[in-house]
Amino acid sequence: MREIKFRAYTGDTMYYHNDYIKEYKQFDLEESCRLYFLPMSCVMGDCNDWRWMRYTGLKDRNEKEIYEGDIISWLSPGLVEFKYGMFMVGQIDLYLHVQNKCVILGNIYENPELLEE
Repeated sequence: MREIKFRAYTGDTMYYHNDYIKEYKQFDLEESCRLYFLPMSCVMGDCNDWRWMRYTGLKDRNEKEIYEGDIISWLSPGLVEFKYGMFMVGQIDLYLHVQNKCVILGNIYENPELLEE
């Protein structure tokens, strides 16, 4: 089972899960609702336009964690997306074909030019 982690892009800064939580701290909003990753500025209510990306549970060949929204180099530069219930690059399953064979080039928010032809 993959570790559940997220990162968020605010428009000028990329924040990772561990930037805010060194130990898991639980914030109880209701009995059925708990948040484990809650940046202070999000608590203040200004995170509606943040771009949230999930960790795939995989690493590239340099041992760097691969997140949704990353642009990787495999056969050609491609975008990691979650669709059809799985993480994919184009129409290729990231788990079956790409893991440990690719290198992260950047991400869609900070380096969109990497996908331009």
